Amino acid sequence: MSNKSVRILLFTVAVVLLFVGGFLTKKQVNQSTNLSSNNKVTNLNQDQSAVVDFVNKNPDLADELNDLIKVSNVVHGQYVQEVPREDLLKMAMTGIPKTLDPNSVLYVGSGVDTLRKSLYEQNYFGIGAQIDEVGKFILVTNVFPNSPAEKAGLQGGDFILKVNGQNVWGLDKTEVTKLIKKGGEGSSVNLGVKQKGSQQESNVVLTLEKIVVPSLEYSILDKNIGYLKISICGEETADRFFKAIDKLKNARGLMIDLRNNPGGLVSCARSILGYFVGLGQPIITTKSRNDQEVVTSQSTKGSYPKNVVVLINNGSASASEIIAGDLRYYKVATLVGVRTYGKQTVQAFLDVNTGLQIFNLSDSSSDLVLRLTIAHYFLPDGTNVSENGVVPDVEIEQPSDFKPFEYKTARDLQFQKAIEILSAK
Repeated sequence: MSNKSVRILLFTVAVVLLFVGGFLTKKQVNQSTNLSSNNKVTNLNQDQSAVVDFVNKNPDLADELNDLIKVSNVVHGQYVQEVPREDLLKMAMTGIPKTLDPNSVLYVGSGVDTLRKSLYEQNYFGIGAQIDEVGKFILVTNVFPNSPAEKAGLQGGDFILKVNGQNVWGLDKTEVTKLIKKGGEGSSVNLGVKQKGSQQESNVVLTLEKIVVPSLEYSILDKNIGYLKISICGEETADRFFKAIDKLKNARGLMIDLRNNPGGLVSCARSILGYFVGLGQPIITTKSRNDQEVVTSQSTKGSYPKNVVVLINNGSASASEIIAGDLRYYKVATLVGVRTYGKQTVQAFLDVNTGLQIFNLSDSSSDLVLRLTIAHYFLPDGTNVSENGVVPDVEIEQPSDFKPFEYKTARDLQFQKAIEILSAK
């Protein structure tokens, strides 16, 4: 048998092992499952044929996959803790996109559900407050609107000292969160709190409820200035935007807060930008391996305040950078803050089982989804976002000791500058 044939044989055997290891559990094997009745394994012969054809054209790859099986066997047999073969195979699969770039990720099983939730409003039960560790203390950094925490008078800057009488000094925030939620939804929790500006501990009793963390919030500030905070560009964000902007369109000015917005869906940016610049306007140019495409805005131009300021910082990335950069390019807004993160790549969600792009994750039932970098993008003025980020028109640094709960306060210098600009116009 020639070396080439040996490679093909080894490669095919390796693929069989990969498929069987991924599709059958130990229990199924022990019960002598009828392989022909398993739909996934029934397709194995077709996959083998494709693999053999592939190796005939690329014979050197047979050795590489054979080495992968050898590594899996050695790890399975000698690692300090036993690792199931199916877990090793998942590690190998997830390692491929992870090695390509930080933004390419393979989601498997429950990981796909987590991905879906990340692009929707976050729903959970709790008291409606975010906490963090400051030294050995637990600090309230944010309180959500209409939550039990807000109704009880908690606010950013308060310290939680006790949960149901237990001292939480020195515990991390994960442990404290578990203590708060221990009773489950509908239960009560008694917090010992030292509120901002007070030296006395007080008791606050709250009921754990379902909390919705919206991707977009809005309000009217003093001097009739509209405020729009976009936390992430998710699947429901554009609909929330249109409802919010309708309430704010008669304001004296509009402040759009994109700080710490990690991005999200380009489709969201296309819809939001369309409202400001009109339908069919270029918002980015994407360059893939074999193609170049101009991506345009998706919605019809609407009515909005004449004066617009956009807040950005180094936590603003991806879709939020597109929104900020385009609003300046089309002379809609003044950008205030600091240079953005600089993420110039475009990812697509792909169903690994079919190889097809997924345009709406809520409509997909796939348990194997690949987020893959497929292109780089450039703003209409040619800005390379990865190299330059989006640079503000008015650069304002926060105080060196700025805290997360101080956004929208007198210490939030970027927020205050935006109010100054909008009040002067």
